[in-house]
Amino acid sequence: MASITNSSADTKKIVVRKTAAESVTSSIALQNDDHLSFAIGVNEVWTFSILAPYTCSAAGQIRVAITIPAGATMDLSANALGNVTPAHGNTQTGGTAIQLDTTTGTSASLLASGTVVNSTTAGTVQFQWAQNASSGTSTTLLINGYLVANRI
Repeated sequence: MASITNSSADTKKIVVRKTAAESVTSSIALQNDDHLSFAIGVNEVWTFSILAPYTCSAAGQIRVAITIPAGATMDLSANALGNVTPAHGNTQTGGTAIQLDTTTGTSASLLASGTVVNSTTAGTVQFQWAQNASSGTSTTLLINGYLVANRI
């Protein structure tokens, strides 16, 4: 995982770059992204944005989620942008998928943003994704997507 962080206990900004493409084929099971995550401490509040280019088939599409530590709360919005029919959704439940049905298979960009308010359990804020419908044509998050998180 390539990241830029302040190494002190007062870390306020984290930037993580997706250093390799990642594909899912014939699966709607959410999987942890290999790169896009960050640690969150007890009682911390973080905002985050994820921008990730991707490709998919018209049959497969993409769905996304964020997992958070036990006791944390969150707001998450996600949008599919670019050479697609725009799609969007939101959730306030960690691990709940937002389905981004864009009606056409193509290259696009995923933009997700939100806020996590943590409680008494430190842990990880983890980006997850999968195909929205099982397809033999892969859905691929491409290299150079990124996550920016700010502690507020």
